[in-house]
Amino acid sequence: DAIESLLRENEVAKILNLSVVKIRLLRRFGGGPEFIRIGKAVRYRMDDIRRFIDSATSFETISGKVAPKREPITLSEIFSKESE
Repeated sequence: DAIESLLRENEVAKILNLSVVKIRLLRRFGGGPEFIRIGKAVRYRMDDIRRFIDSATSFETISGKVAPKREPITLSEIFSKESE
């Protein structure tokens, strides 16, 4: 059911590993996932959360240059490089 699948802000905070306060700030000042207001209640659709995550994916380095796209690396590859 569509209504049952709506997420509360505390559930969204857990999914995004952010505090509820940060979710509220993103909602108030922009930059967060799309939301639905039902009276005073605020809810989120899972599809909007997925879109938000996809749009937040960055290939830009800290210097502002675009990092070259590469194949995802596994944890075992990371740890094997550290032991070299």
